Amino acid sequence: GWGFLFGQQEDFSGTSEHFADYAGNEKRWLVQNPNLFNPYLRSRSEQLNFRASVQPAKDLRIDLTANESRSQNFSEYFKYDSTGNWSSGNTLLETGNYSASIISIKTAFESIDSSNYTIYNQFLKNRVTVSQRLGDKAGIMSRDPGGYTIGYDSAHQDVIIPAFFAAYSGQTAGDVSTNPLKTLMLPNWRINYTGLNKLEFMKKYSKSFSINHAYRSTYTVGGYQRSVATTDTFELTQRIQPKYIISQVSISEQFSPLINFDLTWQNSLLTRFEIKKDRNIMLSTSNGQITEIGNLEYVIGSGYTLNKLKLPFLIRGNTVTSDLILRADFSIRNSTTIIRKIVENETQVTAGQRVYSLKITGDYSLTKSLNLRLFYDWVANRPAISNSFPTSNVNAGFSLRFTLSG
Repeated sequence: GWGFLFGQQEDFSGTSEHFADYAGNEKRWLVQNPNLFNPYLRSRSEQLNFRASVQPAKDLRIDLTANESRSQNFSEYFKYDSTGNWSSGNTLLETGNYSASIISIKTAFESIDSSNYTIYNQFLKNRVTVSQRLGDKAGIMSRDPGGYTIGYDSAHQDVIIPAFFAAYSGQTAGDVSTNPLKTLMLPNWRINYTGLNKLEFMKKYSKSFSINHAYRSTYTVGGYQRSVATTDTFELTQRIQPKYIISQVSISEQFSPLINFDLTWQNSLLTRFEIKKDRNIMLSTSNGQITEIGNLEYVIGSGYTLNKLKLPFLIRGNTVTSDLILRADFSIRNSTTIIRKIVENETQVTAGQRVYSLKITGDYSLTKSLNLRLFYDWVANRPAISNSFPTSNVNAGFSLRFTLSG
């Protein structure tokens, strides 16, 4: 019926919990054999996507995107017992993933460096506020000497995840959600502006000129599992068991690009300059560590097309004339990785490098179906830590690509 069509998994009747309960205990559709012990599997996924395009000025275009994704998997074993009913006991296992687009630009330009503790210190301070909020919500007024609610200490999963999210997204600990599997979905954007090309000065020297900027940030819970323990036996000397066991959460942010200039001159010379920036911040609750990875890249590129270039030799007795498309890009990328150990209060640089890259290509169409590409790639790696060695690699040659068309 309609329930099956739209993925109904619960509320089949007033007394059944889900379909297995409904089919086994009410309709008696299942084989009544106590030796059968098979898993009942359910899955559920939700994905929200939002897109919009606005044009506040004739030459200014802004594309907005927002998304939220959630997936859940349930597994439990139903058995026909001696009372004549189907039951699962305490075998329910729930796992899942969650992600949502957010805005964390407030802290995007804080340098990822072993000497910069600004965001990290805010994270440490946020823990007390979050712990007290959780205590107020649970009706627990007892505090330890550090100000933490008894049962929600400084290393508790439900304390450090909201504290982490608040610090690295630039929000206050008193406002963020204490539910690690739910946050406010916020839009990311891409901006394109071509209005400078209409200036008289630019018209004289260029054919087209565009400025681009893009921002994206995502909060992700890589995997969680519902805890089988409960708080019914909680004592004030123990830690409260969280509802879900979450091993890792992360914030991934990209400016791709932070700024980009694309210019085509009157002589058809192409010029490109862009800056890219990204960072990945991961909180591991299992070992109490925060890993910060940051990349900053500068790219300068140029291109030119030699029109109707004639080859100095014949192919199958014919003279070949085609456009030679030349392209060159030079980039410098700085990468840094640091680990912050929360319990030990230690910060360590574990990886870092500066990468220089030069890529040159030339494309020439020998026929309608055969394309010749000449290429030269040079990559030099200069590590920032003493246990790695500088390397350089050169890759050059040519390739032929044959395209089949109907």
